[in-house]
Amino acid sequence: ASLLTTLNNLGHSQYKSRELNEAMTTYQHALNLRKTKLLCLIAVENFDDALLQVADRFANDSFQEEMKGIISDLLGGIASTLNNIGLIHRDFGNMQDVLDVYKLSLSVWNIQPVHHYAAIAITAEKSGLLQFSMGMYDEAKISFFEALRVKKLKQGELTVD
Repeated sequence: ASLLTTLNNLGHSQYKSRELNEAMTTYQHALNLRKTKLLCLIAVENFDDALLQVADRFANDSFQEEMKGIISDLLGGIASTLNNIGLIHRDFGNMQDVLDVYKLSLSVWNIQPVHHYAAIAITAEKSGLLQFSMGMYDEAKISFFEALRVKKLKQGELTVD
């Protein structure tokens, strides 16, 4: 895990220094390592298949507690790294790529047994704002409703912001 942490820290430094190509390479390397680890733990060859199996096994509570924590942490790292990659796509002006990465990130966040409500809501809201700016108003409404749903799950009808 320390290698992955260092890769993310390096990617953050590169991003802040506006070394976008280098940051993308670093984040992509961290993402690939996390994906490979997930594929090995689940014993499948395809990332999409791994996500489906993980979602099913979490739904059926068929992971041992230790494995549940390992997989959950790994999914959080994958989703966070995807969001970082999305920032770089945004800076490059690749807006459809940003939306695609955020969509994948949301699907990964939502698989986790311990939901990271803030991360889900923020990613959904960022997707909605981007969709709105691109004139994709119906899609933006869906994203905003998802952000609102998650916020209400966490904090009820009252708001703290």
